[in-house]
Amino acid sequence: MAQETKVKTAKDHTKIGAVIILVISAIVFIPFGGYEVINALFSSRNAPVFGSYNGKKITYEMGSPFRNVTENLAETYKSYGINIDSASSYYLFTEAFSETVKNLAYLDRVAKTGYTVPDEAVNRRMINYFTDESGSYSPKLYNQADKTTRKNLRESIVNSLTYNRFRDDLLGSSTLSVKDSPLYGIKTSTQEERFFTEMGKEKHSFKYVAFNTEDFPEEEAVKWAKLDNNTDKFVKYNLSAISLENEADAKALYKQLTANEITFEDALSEKSTGYYTDDDGKLARPYRYQLAISIPEASDLEKVTGLPSGAMSEVIATARGFTIFRKDGADTAANLSDSETVSVITTYIKTNEHGYIEDYYSSIAKDFTAQASLSSFEEAAENFNVTVSETEAFPLNYGSSSLYGTVPAANTELANLNTNDAVLQKIFSLKKGESSVPVVLSSNVLVFNCTGITQDTAATTDGLADKIKNVNYSCAEETLMTSSKVVNNVWTAYFENFTEYGKDSD
Repeated sequence: MAQETKVKTAKDHTKIGAVIILVISAIVFIPFGGYEVINALFSSRNAPVFGSYNGKKITYEMGSPFRNVTENLAETYKSYGINIDSASSYYLFTEAFSETVKNLAYLDRVAKTGYTVPDEAVNRRMINYFTDESGSYSPKLYNQADKTTRKNLRESIVNSLTYNRFRDDLLGSSTLSVKDSPLYGIKTSTQEERFFTEMGKEKHSFKYVAFNTEDFPEEEAVKWAKLDNNTDKFVKYNLSAISLENEADAKALYKQLTANEITFEDALSEKSTGYYTDDDGKLARPYRYQLAISIPEASDLEKVTGLPSGAMSEVIATARGFTIFRKDGADTAANLSDSETVSVITTYIKTNEHGYIEDYYSSIAKDFTAQASLSSFEEAAENFNVTVSETEAFPLNYGSSSLYGTVPAANTELANLNTNDAVLQKIFSLKKGESSVPVVLSSNVLVFNCTGITQDTAATTDGLADKIKNVNYSCAEETLMTSSKVVNNVWTAYFENFTEYGKDSD
């Protein structure tokens, strides 16, 4: 098991392993104790392969870069109070995989240039880990550290400096700068800074009402069911079904059934996979619209629904496997006065007829807008029994770029506004005091009213360079992770080794 390495003095004030992880990022591959956290979840006898980069496997095994990163990140999670369990571990592995790929790619690229880290640079970093209480380098502490600790520390520093050499040269240094400008990598011009600042300067504020489509009333569902013979979808069939995976087996069983060599009930209990039935062999989803999903061919559906009571169908190709149906009794027509049937219809509409519900609420929203124009937004809201919500002023920012402000998090109904260009265009085109047409956003139909358009006179370029640098880092990582050199099997490895379902299949 990986252990935290300590350099002990009389006061035991220096902890090499802890200092390493605090000073050098998680890409420095020195394990220091996180294995105990992950080991509680790990059950595979073989080291799982989480993917590869440029043909090099990324495995969770003793001493591997991926395992060391995972353990270091686990300790970081713990320091922030995050419980490492089977759920959060997936995100931990995903992050560790990304860090490992970046490290392998960056180190590989630097190696091709022939660059090597100067010993002087490594030594300058080394002395920071062996200082006394006054902050001065202590040869005594250095000599007290065992050779393995010093060797691992030196290797980690070499890796870190090599990694940073690539990142700094390509994307700009976060520490080396001249007059607040990065010494290496991508530079940010004053014109670029001004451009980004101007983009986020104009801000709009709104008030709005939201009609939640999840509140679609059952009486409206009944009205829909009466349209165009929609009630036919909710005829309930009294059927039993025997399903088999293989068509040949299903046909052989059908012959036995028709020859009375086996009863339907015995075949249900002994042969059926139960894909479509409950424990008693009865059709679990008995409504016509549900049966239509199970039986793809319309002609086959008619064969099954048209069976006389007591009759058995031929072998029917179903969405999964092959099935023999038996009609056990009369069909039940949709009863629009029955609460269970109405509930089924309402659920169906919410799942399959979003457009109908959106049209229903859009019509109501249009009436709201008309009344608001005659009285006020607030009066109309009171009459329509909806709440008026308001936003802080925010800029037009599709995709929520971190370079400037975005939709206020407090307005939960607007959670997906930042990626809906059609709605953004409509509401940011409003003049002050003007109301929008009804717009659909996630599960709501909304009406907006622009309450103000302001210019942020306090907007400055302070911190913008760092924001641009972080965007560059993120873009570089995303580009790398979509490279054809990267094979990402994190989900498969996690599922097979760290979930009860994967473990059960061993």
